[in-house]
Amino acid sequence: MNIILKKHMSAAAVIVFLMLVILLAFMLMSCSGKKYHVDYGGEKAFYKGAKDTYKAGEKVTLYYELIITDADMSFYLDGEYLNTFYDEKKGIGISFIMPGHDVKLECRTRNSMIGVEIPNPMLDASMKELGDELGYYFDLPKEQFHELTVTRFDLSRVMYEISFVYEDGNLYIFRIKDGKEDIDISGMYYTWTETYAGAEDAYTVCLDNDGHGICNWQEISATCCVIMEENADRERLENMRRCIMQACENLD
Repeated sequence: MNIILKKHMSAAAVIVFLMLVILLAFMLMSCSGKKYHVDYGGEKAFYKGAKDTYKAGEKVTLYYELIITDADMSFYLDGEYLNTFYDEKKGIGISFIMPGHDVKLECRTRNSMIGVEIPNPMLDASMKELGDELGYYFDLPKEQFHELTVTRFDLSRVMYEISFVYEDGNLYIFRIKDGKEDIDISGMYYTWTETYAGAEDAYTVCLDNDGHGICNWQEISATCCVIMEENADRERLENMRRCIMQACENLD
């Protein structure tokens, strides 16, 4: 009787052990597939190809394109220092393994000549400041354009960014940079699978397979783009371009 009981207990222990192993493997697989957010401290536009989320355990490599002369630039992930490398075409490179939780990535700059903190190149701004500096005044009705924010970028040339939720419920970002430049100012560098040219090549729409999209065009004295990081399609981007142009009588 004791021998039979021991055999049953031994078999039960093996079954419990196997179930625990299977459960642990399932948990590890679930964690490895889960995505977590990266807080770029408002500087996502400066990280080439940056995404909002990454899978736990994924190797993340980013390039910081804003190079400040006479400055020591250091990068920290949740306060931990990250080693850097440099690529002449892409900028300052950083790499890390995405942990199983949300993280904060920050760039700290100090003047290498006098050892003081350098002012943030991004500042909160207003529609009036944008108009006074670039000469383009926008009238965006609050009934259609919700949660509107304006940011000024002090780059080689001044750029303003207007972020808002439109009446269709989607988040849009409009950027306008001083000067006519044949470059992409969207800060989005994905593998575009669809590209469309507007009438007489007045603008270009680019889309990928993950819901990202941009519409780029040029004005007489400015470079512009509309950005969607979710739910992008050609119709939405072209429609938003029309809405923005109608909201500013200076745009052609």
